[in-house]
Amino acid sequence: MLVLGPVLSRTLICFDYILSYNNAKDFKTMRIIVIGLNEQGLQRQSTAGLDCVALTRAIHEIPVNNYDAALICNDNDNKYAAARFALTNKKHVLLEAPIWGTSQAQLAELEHLAATNNVVLYVAYNFRFVADFVNLQQALNRKQLGEIQHCRIGYAANAENKQNGALIDLSPHLLDLLNFWFGSDIMHMNLNILHKDNYGRQIIFADFNSRFTLEIEANFLSRTNVITVEIYGTRNNLHLRYEYTDEARNRISELEYEHFQALCQKVVNRDCSVDKWIFAEIERLGHEQVLLA
Repeated sequence: MLVLGPVLSRTLICFDYILSYNNAKDFKTMRIIVIGLNEQGLQRQSTAGLDCVALTRAIHEIPVNNYDAALICNDNDNKYAAARFALTNKKHVLLEAPIWGTSQAQLAELEHLAATNNVVLYVAYNFRFVADFVNLQQALNRKQLGEIQHCRIGYAANAENKQNGALIDLSPHLLDLLNFWFGSDIMHMNLNILHKDNYGRQIIFADFNSRFTLEIEANFLSRTNVITVEIYGTRNNLHLRYEYTDEARNRISELEYEHFQALCQKVVNRDCSVDKWIFAEIERLGHEQVLLA
């Protein structure tokens, strides 16, 4: 629940960063393939609906003339190869986050391939499509909280979803949200680990020396998937709790798919600087985590 008096309207959902379009019916039909027979792949297939012409484990199984875009949801170690194949063959790509297993150089290569072949490369961090998070971004842009003094954000997830640990699986989503809210300033913060457990279940990192202080926690200690946010400003404070239910996931997945379609219609070549920064921060914190073992 969002708590901020009249500042944020729960009914105001205005995606300023999304391209203008009338509605999904105006889109030319895109033939979609989904790579990955996992939960994410099945979710993407359901969202694409009749646009989806194939769900497969390996992109090479589908003739390149049979599709216009690939939604890549396979294991981290195999995402780069699938994305490179699609982009090389001039197909739009939605690359499921996080992109761990893809090096900085490989990500730069994918970005170059997309620009060269005039197709879209989109890294999917879909919490940007949560209505409360969008409204928060707009409130921050309008300085409705005043000067920010402190921000605390946490992602508590169900342990059954743990694969690569809290740092790799959960923290990238929080870094993307912070960039969405605060812009490039967040990239200059000096984040350091305050606490970790020895099983990859919990990681806490922070910066207490920048213009405003920041605390980030990701853990697999919860029975439900919840993101909590506290932001303290000179004029107002904000407390937000978002529960990532199946219903909520379906809704933001639909909004993100519409956004991806809009990007593909206009062939907007995205700058991957935020994705590179997220990768670099997680890699650096991972090294720090090992040193603290």
